[in-house]
Amino acid sequence: MAILQNNDRVGEYVVQNLIKANRYTETYRVKDADGNLYFLKLFVANKVPSKLINQKTQQVNEIGYCQQIDHRNLMAYVGSGQIEHESGLCQYYITNYCQGSILSDHIQTQGRLCEEQALKVFSSILCGLQYLHAKVPALCHNDVDPSNIMLSPVMNGEAVLIDYGHLSTVCGGIPHFDTSDLDPHYHGKETM
Repeated sequence: MAILQNNDRVGEYVVQNLIKANRYTETYRVKDADGNLYFLKLFVANKVPSKLINQKTQQVNEIGYCQQIDHRNLMAYVGSGQIEHESGLCQYYITNYCQGSILSDHIQTQGRLCEEQALKVFSSILCGLQYLHAKVPALCHNDVDPSNIMLSPVMNGEAVLIDYGHLSTVCGGIPHFDTSDLDPHYHGKETM
């Protein structure tokens, strides 16, 4: 069952709809007072595995990592906070809303990208990854598969890397997140 319902308020944002959920997170589309769209990712604190929590700050690691990101080819952090709910304390963060098509959907419906498009997408993803890897400590996306690449029509065909559910620091083969849903062809070798 969704924690937030359509038209609920979270700070200055109004919930539009639930996008997806798992056992400890829910992702929503929300809008601000001006009608601008954003993503809100909500974490039910008492259900989040302890290895995903910063033991010093008690903040979900993903939120802390996301706060460090500011790059045109990566989904941008907007804000974060927490709310009380009958299911307990919930932490959340807001990112910009990427409009466009998901690469995997585009390939399924339109077929392969032409060489020029593919090079633009590949180059923009590499720019975003280079930015993450240059952070101190370095960050790894760990799930760079076609379902996490958004083709942005407002960026002349450049791509934006989305979904930070597996974002982490380099962890020498002992990941601080669930790996059961990762495709081994797409996760970061620095983490595994």
